[in-house]
Amino acid sequence: MTLAAPPAASDSMPEPSFSRVEVILQADALLASVVDGVRFGQLDDSEAVAVMAALECLGRKVDGARLRATTDIGARAETDLGSGSLAYKNGCRNRVDFITQLAGISAREAKRRLKLGETAVERTPPWTARARPLLDHRRRPQQR
Repeated sequence: MTLAAPPAASDSMPEPSFSRVEVILQADALLASVVDGVRFGQLDDSEAVAVMAALECLGRKVDGARLRATTDIGARAETDLGSGSLAYKNGCRNRVDFITQLAGISAREAKRRLKLGETAVERTPPWTARARPLLDHRRRPQQR
């Protein structure tokens, strides 16, 4: 199966000439080039702590995106959609089967992600995305 980024909405800003998938693959290659050869036991204490903190920050972003993607794909693969379902279009019995094959994860992990993602979507207030820039100023040090 070949995955491609969805086309941009006609009223949105023009997309750059590269796709989101290409950018994610480039980020993967960059991260691999940085961490693959690292001997963590040879880092001094401050660098080891800084590397772990940076990796955790990156991991949370990746985990969040993975959860949102799984939730979205799960909705698109609902069997209620009939022949329009991604599961149906890809020869899978249901959304869990499709996500399992697509992501290379166990059915248990696919179900866990779907449940967590659906719970997070239900619990996220609609104003959160708009308010985040307003709340970000509290995290930044004041300039004097």
